[in-house]
Amino acid sequence: MPEWIKELRGWFKAVLVWWFKSVGGSVVAVFQILYALKYKEAPPMISWWLLGVCFIAASFLAWRDKNKKAELLEELTKSKIAVTCGRKVEMSILTANKTTFFRARLDLIGIEPVRNVEAAIVSIKREGKKLPLNEAVRLMLHPGFGSLDELREGTPEFVDVLKVEPDGKLALALIGHYPAVDTYCCDESGRTYELDVSITGSTRTRMCTFVFVWTGNRDTAEFALKQEQSVS
Repeated sequence: MPEWIKELRGWFKAVLVWWFKSVGGSVVAVFQILYALKYKEAPPMISWWLLGVCFIAASFLAWRDKNKKAELLEELTKSKIAVTCGRKVEMSILTANKTTFFRARLDLIGIEPVRNVEAAIVSIKREGKKLPLNEAVRLMLHPGFGSLDELREGTPEFVDVLKVEPDGKLALALIGHYPAVDTYCCDESGRTYELDVSITGSTRTRMCTFVFVWTGNRDTAEFALKQEQSVS
């Protein structure tokens, strides 16, 4: 269908809705009054039907607009989790006790705290090819727990995604040992890895793809956020 026809249909629909909401009932009412004054008798029955239809339509459209505004306001005021990472993000990469952590920073957008925050790797790719991952593996949240009770406004929290151990080996930063998962599956240097991570809580789930370029050196490895999206 041509674009101009779609636009014409949209314009006609908007005009029709506006007419029902704003002037439909008034026009019918004015007609009834003028008819009664001129002919000295009750207006035709069809005019009463039209008046009733206009009233019902206007009432429904008003209710729908109010409901949509309420939903929009709720969506705008609902707290969300902002995710960032990389060398330019403060505290995203941290070295402690000779272990370097590559972390995703979580910041609250909104006022209401997000509760029961957890993070898990759901997929890993090396050079675009999917690596075996027999189960979703949960990541460590600062300062060393599997979940975060609350994410509050003004206080950033962190998810450990990867870590370089004291001996220089690159490992997934998991909350524990998963027998079916190779913790060192991303340790081949000179490779680019993509890790799909779900971040869940009392708000909408965030699906994030982290890109890690492993140079074999903790000081030159690259860590970035490729994309982030909401999941209904």
